[in-house]
Amino acid sequence: MASTAHSNPEQIKEHFEPEHIVRQKAATMAQWILESHHFTAFTGAGISTSAGIRDYRGPEGAWTLKAQGRKPKKRSTATTKAVPTPTHMTLVEMQRQGILKYLISQNTDGLHRKSGIHPNYISELHGNSNLEKCEKCGKEYLRDFAAVASYLYDVHDHRTGRKCVVKGCGGDLLDTIINFNENLPEIPLTRGFENSDSSDLCLVLGSSLTVRPACHMARNVGRKTGGKLVICNLQKTPYDKIASMVVHARCDEFMALVAEYLNIEIPEFILHRTMVVETRKNEGKAQVFAIDVDGKPASIFTGVDMFGELQEEEPFIFDLNGDKTDLIVHPMGHYNEPPVSLFLDLTSNKDRNQLVFDMKYKPKTGEWDVSEIQMPTLIETTNYEMGIGLRTYDINHDKNIPRDTSMWHSVQPSYDCEHVGSNVNIMKCYNVGDIFKQNNNCSTCGDTSENWYCLQCGDVYCSRFVKAHGLDHYQQS
Repeated sequence: MASTAHSNPEQIKEHFEPEHIVRQKAATMAQWILESHHFTAFTGAGISTSAGIRDYRGPEGAWTLKAQGRKPKKRSTATTKAVPTPTHMTLVEMQRQGILKYLISQNTDGLHRKSGIHPNYISELHGNSNLEKCEKCGKEYLRDFAAVASYLYDVHDHRTGRKCVVKGCGGDLLDTIINFNENLPEIPLTRGFENSDSSDLCLVLGSSLTVRPACHMARNVGRKTGGKLVICNLQKTPYDKIASMVVHARCDEFMALVAEYLNIEIPEFILHRTMVVETRKNEGKAQVFAIDVDGKPASIFTGVDMFGELQEEEPFIFDLNGDKTDLIVHPMGHYNEPPVSLFLDLTSNKDRNQLVFDMKYKPKTGEWDVSEIQMPTLIETTNYEMGIGLRTYDINHDKNIPRDTSMWHSVQPSYDCEHVGSNVNIMKCYNVGDIFKQNNNCSTCGDTSENWYCLQCGDVYCSRFVKAHGLDHYQQS
């Protein structure tokens, strides 16, 4: 939020050290890494700026711009389309080689997970915009789209509008983003502090180290006897004085040099996916689904074509019409991934059988590499209850929402919405609840997921999170 932006111009100012100084510090960092027993990294928004994602407190950061009343010079890249940076990929290779023991991140863009960091060795302290979790049973779902709530009632209403599809559950799915004045998730927080307590070397990359309690993890390493804290950030931080070394350089520049001194080849970003085709002869069904590296259900397809039938909504469950079929899966296409076509031989003497495919896509070449892999055990498929899809439900009709209309309020976009005007002014409207019960379809497109009611003409239009017909209506009238 804007109130957390740097108020002192000196804090906003970026500093750049000469190349030969950065190279010397990279050589020192590489030596310290080789001598360390438990090397950890702590990352902030600064490592994703080279991917086109805006940071928060830099000269063009989101909070800085808002505090100064300025508009961004260029649009930020959508997190779903952003390509992990050389810094991301260096950390992946360091983890793969056993050099990096644990990663602590404040970032919500999901690029660490997408780059290949294993979920067991990262604490995403402020959440992941691609991850949602069931409020009731705790089941997690990884999405290849922005799984973020519209914050219908306030910033603490984390419902995404989807329901948990574990059999017998049906709980609300919540995004995992941590907003201001909310507690950090217990497990990532605990594991983050455990690893910082064990760490004898912590490398901070692209963080202003001003958000508590996350920044205390880096601070604790710098304060301990024998601990080394290294900070690579263009701006000064509150913990520069206790750091063993401060580097004022871009993260990609510094990490490329560290990798060079460690003889680490920075890998190319490859989008990894795992697809499962399951047949259940006793039910006469075939199902196509995807999982993450840790087995979490993953939504990565916009459609699946099997047995000559195209389905465009999960779960992708087909009638088992024979032992052989062509399969075409349609990825989300954030990196212009083309459809993948396979010929499947589903012949099996088992009632339940699975074919598992490792799918690798190189954005640079636009090519897929798909191979069948053998799994020691069957992959659990309780992530989908037969016949229940992932379509967003209408939050306005949720039976758990209070129907006391005196508690309802409406915001007039003509002068309230931060995307249209300023000076927030909330007005109570006592009949909005009944109005939405009668008709909550967007007058233009018919969408029901999130709409605005025009207090002047009485029509309903969808919000900017849908197709922005409400904003169009305001501008036209």
